[in-house]
This record gives sequence, structure tokens and C-alpha cells, in this order.
Amino acid sequence: MLTALRGMGRGARGRSLDGVSFSYLQHSLEIVAPYLSTIFNAFIVSDFYPTSWKRSVIVPLNKVTRPALPSQTRPVANLPHLARACDILLTQQISSYLESRDLLSSRQSGFRPGYSTQSALIRITEDIRKAIEEERITVLVLFDFKCAFDTINHATLLARLRDLNFGAGALRLLHSYLSGRSQAVVDTDGVAAEFVECTSGVPQGSSPAPVLFAAYIDTVIAALRHCSDTCMLFADDLQIYLSCEPADLNDTIGRLCEDAQAVLDWSRRCGLRLDAQKTQAIVVASDQRHMRMDIGACRPLVVDGVVVPFSSRVRDLGLVISNNLAWTAHVNQISSRVHGVLHRLRTRARILPASVRSMLVSSLVLPHFDYVCAVFRSLPAQLDIRLRRLFNTAVRFIYGLPRDVAMLPYIERLGWLTPALRRDYFLGMQVQRSILSGRPPYLIDLLPVRRVSTRALRPTTVEAFQQERISTEAYGNGFKMSAVRMWNGLPRDIIELPTLPLFKTQLRSHLVQRIGER
Repeated sequence: MLTALRGMGRGARGRSLDGVSFSYLQHSLEIVAPYLSTIFNAFIVSDFYPTSWKRSVIVPLNKVTRPALPSQTRPVANLPHLARACDILLTQQISSYLESRDLLSSRQSGFRPGYSTQSALIRITEDIRKAIEEERITVLVLFDFKCAFDTINHATLLARLRDLNFGAGALRLLHSYLSGRSQAVVDTDGVAAEFVECTSGVPQGSSPAPVLFAAYIDTVIAALRHCSDTCMLFADDLQIYLSCEPADLNDTIGRLCEDAQAVLDWSRRCGLRLDAQKTQAIVVASDQRHMRMDIGACRPLVVDGVVVPFSSRVRDLGLVISNNLAWTAHVNQISSRVHGVLHRLRTRARILPASVRSMLVSSLVLPHFDYVCAVFRSLPAQLDIRLRRLFNTAVRFIYGLPRDVAMLPYIERLGWLTPALRRDYFLGMQVQRSILSGRPPYLIDLLPVRRVSTRALRPTTVEAFQQERISTEAYGNGFKMSAVRMWNGLPRDIIELPTLPLFKTQLRSHLVQRIGER
């Protein structure tokens, strides 16, 4: 209970619809926790979710400066604080049940411990890299569902949970949790409109909602005929892909069309709407292969009667994937976003001290460098230099430095890792997290069998990853080979650490010592 109440600290502020102040809960946790446990247990035992907890206020946040359409805003739900605490406990139980019984597909990466967008993208790009290594090509298709979280039919969701052997009491509680909900939208003056009943979808802003959605949409993988082992699902983002010899490209596109039709049929049965107009497709191959192929002469990829063109680049879970697996376009995206943030900060933060500026940069700028960076850990020198210069620009903003000042002393003062070392850090964390947890299995499968080293410089108790011969730069720069090189180069006392927090601290300390090198 205490963990649940403390866990809602970031997302809960002020007074909620039930009249309970979050500051009151925060300052009286030790006192009220036993009583709240009694209340929550009573609701669970009685299979009843309180009616007063089913009302929420929606605050639309602007995605653009002057939004003209609802789609240009991001709705944020303000739920009762006690409901949020109870929801966290429900989420833990639902997630534990699904994971302990291995009820979800291993290719479902959304809202699961040990899984992430980074792990999903690593597996997709690694399969593409392996195909390039074997002189094959890969066709990747990305599907988009319209308002998927808001259009789920409650009866269908409960039927899905029944198929997963949820008990009768749990189903009654979840039926009570889903039904009878209402919400009101707050305008720019803070005035709420009338409450409107929500008859479909999972509750917005409620922590069990994403887990329930993941269990619901997971069945789409079983509907695939050809790509059940070469697909990836994160929330409502579905990607399917197949690799083939160039001569078999048309047949491969035909199989993808069949699976696209299977996805369309599944979405209609389940009450979701597939947006064929937003479906993306790309043929990824080496530059040499692309020079010998005429993509325009290939068989068309058709989804719900719409011909999906093959793009030169697509955006997959925020990562820009080019048709030759180069990362120039993604680095351009990082550069554009970082410069945009710094431009806004310069107009507002000049009067702030360097300590506050560093916090702003750490919160608003560095995440753009870090997001899924283990996917592109090994970059060409020119792209690595671009990111380093971009990083230096952020450091100069913090201290108000001219362009001709040496940056290393200031980077060391901040204690930050440079972009190249940050990629090493997140790669190491991903490898160690997967080793310790065994998740996700699709990444564990990529890591080569570990052998006991016999070199004199390494004691025989240290396990290293086995090297592999490679013939292409694309495969050599991928997750698997980068992980092998980095892991085998780490000191023994780091790779033998038994817990992730210890490994995290020691890995970072080890990399900080190399700031002058990279």
C-alpha cells in the first residue's frame, strides 16, 4: 500500500474530484495506509469499484502553438487520488498474473517489465541487419489503429480476459471498473463541461488500462499467417516484416498482403479500426542491393484496398529507419529537436543560474540523445561528431560559453557522459538487464553463447560473449556485435556484479573515466 501511494507521486498533484488533497495523503501515509488497505480490500472482495472514482476531468494539452483540431491536443486525465492508488495495486496483480503464467506473446513489448520500445526496435533492426549480412532484403510494414485505446468494446475485452482464465470475481470487479464511467473536458479558463458517459475504451489515465489493452490486442499476433515470429507489438503499434532473396520480393510482398488482410479482419472482429491511409512500408537493403532493384516495378502492397507506397524512410516508435539502415535521418531528427528545445530555453532561461539550466538541459535535452540509443550505438564518425557538437552546444548554453572554449573541463564538472559514452551506458544496461531478468526472450536469443575466457589477463571465472565473423558493416555495428565488444571489454569486477543498481553505478563510474577519450 505504501509503495502504491508513493508511486503516484509524480502524476498526482493538488486536489482531485473526490476532494482529497494529495499533499494530505503524502504527509499522512504511515497513518492512513492501514485504513486505505481495509477499504481497498473491501472493494476487491465485493467485486465493486466505487462509482465516485469513475469520474475524471480531461485537460487538453496543446501539441502545437494554436490547435485547431482535437487531434492537435494531448488529453490528460485527472482522476481521484484514491482511485489512482487502488489502480496501481490492481495493475500489479493483473500484470503479475499475466507474466507468471506467460499468457502474452513474447513479441508483445508494451507495458511489460523488462520490455521497452528500445528492446522492440533492437530486435527489428537486428533482424534487418542479419538479412543484410546474408545479402537479403527486408520488407517492413507498420500499421496504425485509429483511437485504439478509446474504441475497445468492454464485452469483448472481458471475454478476452475470460479466455485468459481470469476468475469470476476478477471479471466482475473489472466489469465494475470499466462500466459507468464519465468524463468532462476543461476549457482554457479551467471550467469543466458537462460529464459525458464513456461506453467504450479503457479508462484514460488509469494504470490498469494499458495492461488490459496489451492483453486485448495481443491476439492479433495469433491471426498472422506468415509473420507471427517476425512481428513486433508495442501498445497499438504493430510492425510485421519478412526477409527474402531479391528474386523472391514479389512473393514476399504477397505474403505480407495476406497478413495485412488478416490484421484488417482481426481489427473488424475486435471492434478496432485500422487506418490504411497511415500504414507505412519500406524495403530495407544494402546500398548495393538497392542499386540493382527497381522498387517501383514490384508488386504493390495493398491494405484495405489502399496501395501503400514504399518509402525511403519511416518513423517506427520514434526511430527514423532509412531504406539502407543509415542513421543520418534519425540524427537529423535529434538535431532538430535539440535545437528547438535550446531555442525555447534561450528565450526564457537567460536569467537562471547554471545549476537550474543544467537541470533543464538534463530533463529536456538529454532524453533526445538517449532515446533508443542502443539501437544505433556504433555510428559513422561524421554522425558521431555531429552529436558531440550538438552536445557541446547544450553545455555552452548552461555556462554561457563562447564557441572557442575547450569543453572537456565543463563536461567533467557536470559529470555527464558524452553522446558516444551515453550509448555505451544504455547498451550495457540493456544487456545486463536482459541477462539478469531473462527478458525479453527475443533479446536473450540474440546474445551469443557465453564462454569461459582462458586469457591470462582475464580470470577463468569471467564469462565473455563469443565473437562471430562478420562481412558487413551494418551487422558489425548492430546490437549483438556491439554488445559483444563492449561486454568483453568491461572489467571483471563490473560484469560479475549481481544486481542491476550496482552494475549501473559501477558502469557509469567506469565510463566517466573515459570522457577524455570519447
